[in-house]
Amino acid sequence: MKNTLGVVLARGGSKGVPRKNLVPICGKPMVAWTIEAGQRAQTLSHLVLSTEDPEIASTGRSLGVKVIERPDIMATDTAPMDWALRHALETVEAETGPIDFVVALYGCVPVRRPGIIDEAVNKLDASGADSVETYTCFAVPPQWSFTMAGDRPIPLEGCHKAEYRRQNLVPAYYPDGAALAIRRSALMNAKGEPPGSDSFLGRDRRAVIQEYGITVNVDNLGDLLWAEFLLARPSKDNT
Repeated sequence: MKNTLGVVLARGGSKGVPRKNLVPICGKPMVAWTIEAGQRAQTLSHLVLSTEDPEIASTGRSLGVKVIERPDIMATDTAPMDWALRHALETVEAETGPIDFVVALYGCVPVRRPGIIDEAVNKLDASGADSVETYTCFAVPPQWSFTMAGDRPIPLEGCHKAEYRRQNLVPAYYPDGAALAIRRSALMNAKGEPPGSDSFLGRDRRAVIQEYGITVNVDNLGDLLWAEFLLARPSKDNT
């Protein structure tokens, strides 16, 4: 059994939905849904909450999770996620000893498929990869993208294809935010890399592909309302 650290990432700042990690959804602060999903995961040896915000920290403690007080420099809009992950890892290792895997869990993802955290961790272990991340397909093919010159649509350079049949386009995917499992060596080997680099994911990167819409990552009011609708359904466990 690998020693695996789950890190719930939850900053106090947010522009699309102000203070979104604390916005109530079905009677719980948004971040609580991620914390509880982490607590149910069978593969996590440790679970911590990384935040610079006292109110988010208080919420985490009330749910029984250890809080890692993130330095303000690691909690800005532009601070790389891997800074916070390494800070949490080094803090926990100082108390518990070596960690094998680190799993990033975004506090603004209240809707996850049951078992997806364990699936990502198990694939990381079995594959020998540097990282495993959950992906989903684009709702609209990115090959249909345009930019705008005033009100004039301009095909997006390097992306747009004049093809009207979706079936003829190469399928495209993006990370949906449900889970990101990283081998410790990949995360730490990238220490000192330029901000914004994704080298902490390592060279051997794998994916768990999910159907579109099964994860809700809240960036705006529409996402928030959709998450609330899904979580309110009595017969559906979305965490």
